[in-house]
Amino acid sequence: MNVTFVAMGSELLGLERMSAFLKQRGHKVSLAFDPALFAERVYIENPHLAKIFSTTQETIDQIILQKPDIVGFSVIADIYQWALYVATEVKRKIDTPIIFGGVMPMSNPEVVLKNDCVDIVCIDDGEHPMAELLESMEKGRMRMDIENLCFKENGQFKKNPQRAPIPIETYPMFDKSLFEDVLPIGQSYLTIASKGCPYVCTFCSESFKQPIHSGSNNKQTHYEFKSVEDFMKELVVMKKRYNYTLVEFWDNTFTARKDWTLEFCERYREEVGVPFKILTHPLCMDEDIATALKQAGCYKVQFGVQTMNEKVRTLIIKRTENNKKIADAFACMDKVKLGYSIDHIFGLPGEEKNMKEGLDEALSYYKNTKSLIQINTFWLSIWPKTEMFQIAKDRGMIDGAEAEKIENAVDDNIYFDLGSVQDKEVIKLCENYQIMFKLLPFMPKMLINFLISTRLYLHIGWMPRMFTRRLLDVATTLANHDYKGYQYIRYYLWQIFRVLKIKLKNKLPSFSPTKRLLESTIVGAATDGKKK
Repeated sequence: MNVTFVAMGSELLGLERMSAFLKQRGHKVSLAFDPALFAERVYIENPHLAKIFSTTQETIDQIILQKPDIVGFSVIADIYQWALYVATEVKRKIDTPIIFGGVMPMSNPEVVLKNDCVDIVCIDDGEHPMAELLESMEKGRMRMDIENLCFKENGQFKKNPQRAPIPIETYPMFDKSLFEDVLPIGQSYLTIASKGCPYVCTFCSESFKQPIHSGSNNKQTHYEFKSVEDFMKELVVMKKRYNYTLVEFWDNTFTARKDWTLEFCERYREEVGVPFKILTHPLCMDEDIATALKQAGCYKVQFGVQTMNEKVRTLIIKRTENNKKIADAFACMDKVKLGYSIDHIFGLPGEEKNMKEGLDEALSYYKNTKSLIQINTFWLSIWPKTEMFQIAKDRGMIDGAEAEKIENAVDDNIYFDLGSVQDKEVIKLCENYQIMFKLLPFMPKMLINFLISTRLYLHIGWMPRMFTRRLLDVATTLANHDYKGYQYIRYYLWQIFRVLKIKLKNKLPSFSPTKRLLESTIVGAATDGKKK
């Protein structure tokens, strides 16, 4: 069978794993990729440049040209409307089944299936369900009873039972060839060693995935690691193939198992030896781990701190670490001179009354760090079916209409763009701290202390928010010689030349793009309304 996967903006490990699994079973797998330059809505966003470099129409044309037997989308809330648009346009030209998988369909399968352009929704692991689906299609009749899949049957929503999570050791090696023509994999190699997370933060998709895995309403964690031996095989093989110069591990909590981490670091230093970056939790850091990471070549640890307001962190985010534990984690990194970044969220429920005091407390902790490279500032984004979604409803942060928009992913409810924060005074206050947090890692301590002692930091939010933040991010990259920052600049240059080459090759008379988002505010309305 001929399968086409569709991706937007970034490399997707889930599609690479799926591709490897299906290829092992004799299927042909292709990719249609939209780089979404200047429209990614995370680091670089410029509507005018996004129009010039849009390749949405080229992506649609590529899907049609590949003549797939089935088209698959991996979808998060950010790109849901884009995916619906592309799927609708593909359906206009070719009559082929379209399947949506990923976090957004997993959270709201029934809502997603209401769209005429979506035929099937996959919940959780998709490798075996997809293989069984293709096998049934080869035999001439699509099975409707496959576990983990949802269908439309006689106009009704049909959700099949969940199957147990697939052990990570059974996964094949990622099929990097799926993206190697559209991404410079040799610049930065992306991979993951684990599955799931030992923590269940309320704003994260894990807060609704864990009950699905456990089959109950209990917040039971499911996470597991590949063996170090198995993981090292992948890294060594791929280094020979791509000669990569940087590795990014996208595990939710890379250092969750200390014994695994120490063994891995020792082997990685000897067998790979290129700089790498990880994400982890403050409770999963001590001096032994920090030392091992430093010696192995780790150049940055990304900490998910989110807030230094202990009450909010405990009651709202449902995390157990206190501020001393977080400070201890920072101290371990400072002692071995290992760079790290901090994720901080503005606008969390419960911070409204004493927001300034809480932000001042965060500032007092952050300013005393020594090896801090960057503070990544986010505005609270509320995603469908997360526990934070219910908390926000219960506290009156979102009303019924706003909740419906979030559940249907029709609003720009995203990171960096104020998210769910609406109060102008709160926004104004947070913007001051946002800029101050960005200044902390590279400004002289004397100047930082001056801004704090004179309280001038409470009056710097007047600067253009988007421009200032981008400028400070670039300054941070240059000041700290951030590998990832340099790679990101190189990536953008690589993609710009690639897109211009596509435009010229197709001899387009103009660079006018198709609309990336459906105009309707109700999911499905556009797909129904555009039918003739």
